Amino acid sequence: MKKTDLSYFAGLFDGEGCIGIRRSNYRKGRYTALCLVCTVGMANLWMLESLKFAFGGGVYPTKKKQTQHKDLWEWTISSRQALAFLEAVLPYLKLKRAEAEVAINFQKAKINREHCGRRGLAKGERIIEEAQKIVLQELKRK
Repeated sequence: MKKTDLSYFAGLFDGEGCIGIRRSNYRKGRYTALCLVCTVGMANLWMLESLKFAFGGGVYPTKKKQTQHKDLWEWTISSRQALAFLEAVLPYLKLKRAEAEVAINFQKAKINREHCGRRGLAKGERIIEEAQKIVLQELKRK
């Protein structure tokens, strides 16, 4: 992909995007794992389809707040695909750079555990994941 395309996507993500670490794997009334998720929400469906084509994920309609508002769409990507996206746009991010770095470290640690043949988390690892989630939330407030 061209650097100009990556810088454009980074600017779009800086302005309209969101990085989150969310609970997933809903089982027996509780969430059991944390998952990296990146989203971009806007009225321009074509642009979101371009993100989907370039990085994967999915594009979904969202509810209008008012009937006179335009249709809104959201591009969502998670886990390894979100990692690849963030690594690709990281050099061009301005506003979300610190958030992206925390998210990249979070996802790389999950992948490293999988390569070691472990899927479960030790107590210390769970605490680190929760701390990364809190750090990401605090970065968003600034």
